[in-house]
Amino acid sequence: MTNDKKPRPTKAIYDERINLEQQLNAEWNDDLSDQYLNILNNYDWSTSVFQEGDKYGLKMWDDTILLPAEFDNFKTLNSGELNFGYRVVANINNKEGVVLPEKNGWSWLLNPEFDYITYPNDIVAVKKGEKWGIYCFSKTKYLIPFECEMI
Repeated sequence: MTNDKKPRPTKAIYDERINLEQQLNAEWNDDLSDQYLNILNNYDWSTSVFQEGDKYGLKMWDDTILLPAEFDNFKTLNSGELNFGYRVVANINNKEGVVLPEKNGWSWLLNPEFDYITYPNDIVAVKKGEKWGIYCFSKTKYLIPFECEMI
């Protein structure tokens, strides 16, 4: 999931990125926006998969472990940057669930009991057996129970 053509950012580059982001959030500025986009586009911020034995984990751009090597597989939107607080579809024992990586560990938002889960935006389609449902994370409930043959 890494991009070999771009260098990994240093801590100083990361700090500059955060500073520019904070300034832009406070007040928009085209010059600062250009600097910010330059940092985003010229460095490899991607998350990488690592393996220990037959299990997989995720590391951030700076090799900080986002998720330990306790999973069989992951579903991510792309090879881009993931961070603490981002939802990740993880697979254990051929079942999918949604994991929330946090600085002091991780927790299941949806237990690994599904045959398929779409990429975890706020609303996801979930499949169990032959039935589909729709789950909303912000409301922490199913908007459509497992009654659909297709979504």
